[in-house]
Amino acid sequence: MGHEKALPNDGHKITVKVVRDATVVNNLEEQASPIDVRNAGKVALKDLAMRYLRNGIITALHKINGVVYASATEVQKDAWLTDNADRVLFGSAKSNNSGNDHSASLLNINSTDDKLSGPVIELAKRMAQTATTANGDGIRPYTYGEDEETFVTFVPSFAFRDLRAWMVANGHWDQALERSEKNPLFSGPTSIVWDGVIVREIPEIPVLDGVGADGIDVAPCFLCGAQALGIAWAQRTKTTVRKEDDYGYRQGVGFQELRDIDKLQWGQGGANAVDWAVCTVYVSGEADA
Repeated sequence: MGHEKALPNDGHKITVKVVRDATVVNNLEEQASPIDVRNAGKVALKDLAMRYLRNGIITALHKINGVVYASATEVQKDAWLTDNADRVLFGSAKSNNSGNDHSASLLNINSTDDKLSGPVIELAKRMAQTATTANGDGIRPYTYGEDEETFVTFVPSFAFRDLRAWMVANGHWDQALERSEKNPLFSGPTSIVWDGVIVREIPEIPVLDGVGADGIDVAPCFLCGAQALGIAWAQRTKTTVRKEDDYGYRQGVGFQELRDIDKLQWGQGGANAVDWAVCTVYVSGEADA
């Protein structure tokens, strides 16, 4: 009695909003088309809803204390970096952090030494494992199967290209155990596994234009552990049907959701809010020559 551990009960507020879209066709389009355009509209809307969700996740991963990155001020970025310095990596070395000045730290990233590579992933993983957290155990990896653990890093295409080029240059690609997708280095056409970290290419993650050394583009990457993001649903995706309009000439179909996505934080809204399970890594993001 009296030696029990307190059960943490932290919360993160997510305010839902309406997400919706729709298509409309008329009788002439339906008659002229060789396909069922109304059904095609439903398929297109399903794909659109998935894209909205993906884009929302990308935006949430790069938020600065709840503020969309593109809208955050330099003061807000510096404050976020100060509180998250143990889980933000600029290029290939922790020393690239210039006194928690976000823009000055980005200027330390060059296109030679600071490309995404195996050592950069390894360093980011160690930073995640040793980051300050509420339970003192570092950022918790995702656990699957019996006891398998992994982190997942989402990266833009140019960063993924550089990682693959590093692997080829250092013989890791050609000298693998099995020269096929069954090799443990590969987990699909757009994923690489390195040091227990799944690196996933996400072409839609935008680069930061001209913010690095000599005006190079910088690619933000996100190493995620368990509970990195929260998605709150007040209403699951549902189909909405527009009643016949214009004397039955037009018919519409749409979808509607009530939800939002946010990067989970420890101490949300406070002066020292910390990203719960995301290690942000900025590397060179130069386009192909």
